[in-house]
Amino acid sequence: MENYKDEFLVGRKPVSEALIKGHQLEKVWIEQSIRGEYEKEIRHACRAQGIPLITAPESKLNYLVRKSNHQGIVAQLSFVKYHNVADVVPFIFEKGHTPKIILLDGVEDVRNIGAIARSAHWFGFHAMVVPMKESARLNAFAMKASMGALPQMLICREKSMISAIETMQNSGMQVFGATMKGKTFAQAELSGPIGIVLGSEEKGISHAVQRQCNELISIPGIPANMESLNVSVAAGIMMHEIFKASL
Repeated sequence: MENYKDEFLVGRKPVSEALIKGHQLEKVWIEQSIRGEYEKEIRHACRAQGIPLITAPESKLNYLVRKSNHQGIVAQLSFVKYHNVADVVPFIFEKGHTPKIILLDGVEDVRNIGAIARSAHWFGFHAMVVPMKESARLNAFAMKASMGALPQMLICREKSMISAIETMQNSGMQVFGATMKGKTFAQAELSGPIGIVLGSEEKGISHAVQRQCNELISIPGIPANMESLNVSVAAGIMMHEIFKASL
């Protein structure tokens, strides 16, 4: 397994140059007291390139880069290249494949994301969709947990999960939401172009995303006093069922 290590750009000039040159950045943190033209420049550049911009106290930036002279701004280099769902779905079809895509709505544990990517790659899923906000960073911990799977998948970062799902549906894909109260696998048609949405263990899939899904499905079991499965475990089970349906 590779020895992944997070790398940061520190200071105004390095971060600005990275944005101008279109380098792949995971996130940008800007100190909350910064105002004026520089803050506007950074905010507009991040918005145009779909890069999450986080307003944070100075203590957060000090923690990220061990109190180096960050001048109020820090950016993390990305381990993966990000794509758009609108480009990825037709690309998969053009390659002669039946798209299988996993969508993560608010999964914020980096190890869960890494484990889900590992299972997705194993079961032949082509892409993973994550939101710009309320998502774990694809950092060194996520890379290690994925055992190298993340760089081998198409990773889409979207401003709106609802719009991403709608794009997939308009391309002929069925999108299922994984919940505790949906129909079971045996009642759902899992073959064909398919997307599966999983939410965080605490909140599950948002109500708005649930409404956009074609159907809601669940994993049959005997829950007893447990509220839910670990999200990476649930993802593995569902992707295995979809894999079997495609054989």
